[in-house]
Amino acid sequence: MSFINELANYNNKKSLANRFRNKRFAFFESQLEKLNNGKTITILDVGGTESFWINRGYQEKLNIEIILLNLTQFETHHPNMTSVKGDACDLSEYDNNKFDLVFSNSVIEHLYTFENQKRMAEEVQRVGKNYYIQTPYKYFFVEPHYLLPYFQFLPKKAKIFILSKTKLSRGTKISVEDAKDQAEQIILVSKKRMKQLFPTAKIYKEKFLGMTKSLTAYKIKMIFNRIFIFIISIFFISCSTDEKKIEKLKDTSILIKLGEKNYALNLYDISKSLVFEDIPKTVPYDSLQTKKYANLIMKDSIVVLHSFKPQYIPIEKITWKENPENNQTWQAYYENLFFISILNHTYHDYGDIRYHEKAKNMC
Repeated sequence: MSFINELANYNNKKSLANRFRNKRFAFFESQLEKLNNGKTITILDVGGTESFWINRGYQEKLNIEIILLNLTQFETHHPNMTSVKGDACDLSEYDNNKFDLVFSNSVIEHLYTFENQKRMAEEVQRVGKNYYIQTPYKYFFVEPHYLLPYFQFLPKKAKIFILSKTKLSRGTKISVEDAKDQAEQIILVSKKRMKQLFPTAKIYKEKFLGMTKSLTAYKIKMIFNRIFIFIISIFFISCSTDEKKIEKLKDTSILIKLGEKNYALNLYDISKSLVFEDIPKTVPYDSLQTKKYANLIMKDSIVVLHSFKPQYIPIEKITWKENPENNQTWQAYYENLFFISILNHTYHDYGDIRYHEKAKNMC
C-alpha cells in the first residue's frame, strides 16, 4: 500500500500523480498566456494551497497575484500570495468580475450536494472574468481520493465499512465518523453535469490509457491587443492619398499571437478584401444573431470600433436604448469580432453568423 500511496503523493515530484498534475498544469499555462498583457493578473484559487503554486515557480512571478480562498486562513510566505477565509458557495464579499481568473483544482466534488456545486459554479462565473475549474471524472475506473476501483459507485454503508474497518484505501483506517463524512462529502462529476454547471465553458478532458481521467471547465478570453487596432487606424489617418496608403500597407506586417499560434498579417492583402464601415454605437446584441445583420457587418466589411465608454453588463442584456458607460464586455466582443474578421478574410474563410459565435467564445 505504501507503493500505491507514493504513486499518488503530490509532494513527490517524480510520482505518477505529480506527472498527471504537471501535464494538466501545462495546459492551464497555455490558457493563462491569453491574459498576459503586461499588467498584473489576479487569480482567486478556490481551495488552493501556497505549496501548489510554489512547486510550479509562481512565487517568482510577481506579475501574478494569487488569492488562496479556504474555510480557514493560513500564513503565506510570498508577497504575491495571500490567504483569505471564505466559502466557495458564497463569494458575496467580492464584486462581479473582481478577478481576472478563478482557479480551482479538485474542489467542486467536495461540497456534499449538487446544489452546493451549482452555487459554487454560479459564484465562480460571477466573480471571475475567466475561470478554470478542474475535477476528477466520475466514470474513471479508479476513485482518486481512495485509490480504489469503482469505489464511487458503492452504497454509502459499504464505503463507510471499507474506510473504517479495512486498510484497503491507501493502507489506512479512519474513524466511523470521518468515514461517514467523506462518504457524504465527495460527489464526483460527469461530463453532462459539468456542462450543466458551466454551460458556456469548454471542457478539457485529461486522458489516461484512452480513458477520461479528469474534466476541466474553462473559459478564458484572450485580451485583445488594442495597439493592433490603433496601428491600423493610424495608417488610414496618416496617409493623405490612396497611393501612399497602399505603399504603407504593402510594407507593413503585423505579428498577432492567438493562443499558441502566431499570424503574420500583411495589411495590404487584408485591405483588398475588407472595407471599413461604421455601425451604430448601440447595436443590439440580439440583432447580431440574425444572418441579415451579420452579413451586413461582416461579409464585405469589418467593424470600426467607436470611442464610447462602456460599462459592464452581460452582452445579452444590451438593448437599443442602452449605451452604458464602461462596458468592457461589449467592447471586447467587438474587438474579438474585428480580429476574427481579419484572420478569416485573410485566409479566405468567408462566413456570417460564425464570426459572432467565435467572438462570443473569446469574450
